[in-house]
Amino acid sequence: YFIEDERLVIHSLDYSDQGNYSCVASTKLDVVESRAELLVVGSPGPVPQLELSDHHLLKQSQVRLSWSPADDHNAPIEKYDIEFEDKEMAPEKWYSLGKVPGNQTSTTLKLSPYVHYTFRVTAINKYGPGEPSPDSETVVTPEAGLQ
Repeated sequence: YFIEDERLVIHSLDYSDQGNYSCVASTKLDVVESRAELLVVGSPGPVPQLELSDHHLLKQSQVRLSWSPADDHNAPIEKYDIEFEDKEMAPEKWYSLGKVPGNQTSTTLKLSPYVHYTFRVTAINKYGPGEPSPDSETVVTPEAGLQ
């Protein structure tokens, strides 16, 4: 940061710069103080944690995916994008399973048979998508005839 033309200028803002700032000017005769709150906005942070549950539903080619909310970085999360990769057939290639509203932090996923699923979730606000979550554990759906 620096002071230019009686203004505080902060370049290359980071979320850690967010907070309350005050400027105090004092002389022998008087003291004047001005306060301002600095909010740093941007795309969401990564979803910190995923959890797969209801593994018994794998027999019906379903699983429940839950996640902790992402940091919204001062702009409401509009939706979450749920993606998967097939670790066996197409590693490192991610496909969208769909989007859910930003106030939702779990969903039951309908899956195809005999796929090695790994999931990730990305939060999206008006500034765009954040970084994806860490990958979930891998689950394998049974073959179609074995359900």
